[in-house]
Amino acid sequence: MIDFDEYMKAQSAEASQVTVDVTASFMPHYAAWLERYEAARAGCARSAHDLIVSTPTPLRGEVAWSFFERPAPLRVRRAVLSTAWESSGWVGLQEFAEWEFGASGVSRLFQACRFHRRLRTPPGIDARGFYVWAGKALKNGDDLNESWLSTSWSTDRRVALRFSRVGPVSVLIRARVRLSDVVYYSDDRGEREVILNKNPRRYSVRVLKKSVDDN
Repeated sequence: MIDFDEYMKAQSAEASQVTVDVTASFMPHYAAWLERYEAARAGCARSAHDLIVSTPTPLRGEVAWSFFERPAPLRVRRAVLSTAWESSGWVGLQEFAEWEFGASGVSRLFQACRFHRRLRTPPGIDARGFYVWAGKALKNGDDLNESWLSTSWSTDRRVALRFSRVGPVSVLIRARVRLSDVVYYSDDRGEREVILNKNPRRYSVRVLKKSVDDN
């Protein structure tokens, strides 16, 4: 794993090739970006948010992950995690978290940041029990029995359906949970997204569409 403190302090175009290509358009803004990085390291949550937003998309997940590899104030980790997750940095962040902690990696990050302690009941939700959905688009031959394993769920069935309709096999998974099972909720992207503290014990799987190759 790259030492990001050293990498981000190496102010040269050559250093940008260490992990992925950083476009030339980013380099004129590098000094300002580095100031945000150092301010975030020093404990400024606002700088942490601005840091992730100003980071080139291919690097967002890895930059966010660097704040979990080394100690950082809770307010900074919250800002980094929520901003990266709500932006295109979630893919890389999920890869690092699952590589380190397994399938529950993302959930563990959100639990560590204690978002659940500030969680309010989402609109229209009964805290004692409500349904969440996840939509999966699978390739032919994928194991349907494992398809329900999901980091992200939604309280809106229509959102899950939208995510299921991009592959030859569309699967809709439904589970009933309680508010106490939720470690993070956000509607910033209009997805009514829920992240659970663990996989639900009971769930149902519905195959909505199969490729003609499976008939």
